[in-house]
Amino acid sequence: MTAAASINGGMKLDYRVQLVVSNGRAVDKDIYCTCGHNRKVKYQEEAGCCPNCGVTETREINYIYTGYTYTDTLLKVISKTDQEFHIKGEEFLISFDLPEKKFTPVLKNVRSLSFSLKDKIIHLSKNGQKLSPTDSNINPFFKGASTERVLDAISTDRNKELYRFCYNRLSCMGYERNKMWGRGLTRLKNYPVIETIGLSPLVNHLDDFWMSHKTLTRSKETMSPYKLLGVPKFMLDFISRMRTYPTFKHERIRQLCQHFDGNSVKLVMQIFDEESDIDKVYNIAETLIELNKDYDYSDLRRTILYITREVKLEQGIVDPSEAITLLRDLARMSNAMEKSFTKYPKSLKKDHDVALANYKTRESEYKQKEFVKVTEHPDYRGLAFTGKTFSIVGPNYVREVIKEGESLSHCVSSYVDDIIKRKCKILFLRDTKQLDESLVTVEVRGDVIRQVRGKFNRRPNTEERAFIELWAKTKNLEIQCH
Repeated sequence: MTAAASINGGMKLDYRVQLVVSNGRAVDKDIYCTCGHNRKVKYQEEAGCCPNCGVTETREINYIYTGYTYTDTLLKVISKTDQEFHIKGEEFLISFDLPEKKFTPVLKNVRSLSFSLKDKIIHLSKNGQKLSPTDSNINPFFKGASTERVLDAISTDRNKELYRFCYNRLSCMGYERNKMWGRGLTRLKNYPVIETIGLSPLVNHLDDFWMSHKTLTRSKETMSPYKLLGVPKFMLDFISRMRTYPTFKHERIRQLCQHFDGNSVKLVMQIFDEESDIDKVYNIAETLIELNKDYDYSDLRRTILYITREVKLEQGIVDPSEAITLLRDLARMSNAMEKSFTKYPKSLKKDHDVALANYKTRESEYKQKEFVKVTEHPDYRGLAFTGKTFSIVGPNYVREVIKEGESLSHCVSSYVDDIIKRKCKILFLRDTKQLDESLVTVEVRGDVIRQVRGKFNRRPNTEERAFIELWAKTKNLEIQCH
């Protein structure tokens, strides 16, 4: 039998597929095509396309003796647009006779399915009888049809990846093992954000959003993609061209967009696109903001060209994140030593290493100055709290943090640099009547209490815990201790 087979007294069936039969002991495979061409390939070799008719679709089975029977569905497009499709499915029982090398189809059912992406309305019928559009009624419509054959029938260039996502992700969630088109299509109405992203330039990141941005993708919000992400509209093009877009990368990009105006962010992205790699922008975002805010690097164009082009061509520093880190550290150490420095040095590594050597000779003195600047800030001092039994106090000197670690036999002294860099705040829970005696150490990052530890890293007792909870409530802190 060839691709055009006779059914129902004269109708022609354009059914094309290659039946790939694996032989015993994993030696080779026989390939039988509906066009009548047969051949052998090695067991590990891909079937590829038929050399006679060019068909690429395959159906793989194990060794057979005489014949094989299976169900397949041919899909015919009645109409389709970006917002809807209407298709007909002809379900056949296909018999393959090995001795005769012949395919014989028998028509079983004819179904009709229409789906509106805008309204999520499904109409379904079988042999002319209307059916309820349940998952169990929709799934048989695609019985035997390959994923690519279904996508070719129901999708356009714009929504193809959205429908692929419906099948690969929405149709098989949690403990479900089998992918089913019915589940995928009916569940799409529960995830409006997925539809929004799937019809936007960000469609290539659908899997990233589903796996990493769970709060966002499970939201019922219906707004444009750039508003969902909290970035300027022009950023969608740059994001779409990034290789991946997980949560941590998005947070850095969003921080950049919040700190700088739109034209400045566009400038950063364009220069990285031309001189480096837009996927590396997130690596420099936090440090760039720090340079701009704390060290007066206001000439954004000059700064970005310096870390992407100038140091690469003239100093051999290829990675922009390495360059900007050296630049930030040079600025930080020079400010601490109250020494002037060249903002865009011709020998960045050399200037950095010289500053580091000078800084280390008086490191404790400089650290104490930076430490006081941080701990005297209202954000830090504002966390102090006095109660009848316990009090929360902050350190005034580096040596107090070191003493806390020695008294309680834990590693809080290693957090001095993090305090200076404003990554965390270390506070002391003390007996109100003995404020000089170490009792419990508290670590706060942002608005979250991360650690509460006593001597030998013991956890707080009932009374101490109750006071920490009261303090957290008073200061609008969240407790996420580990």
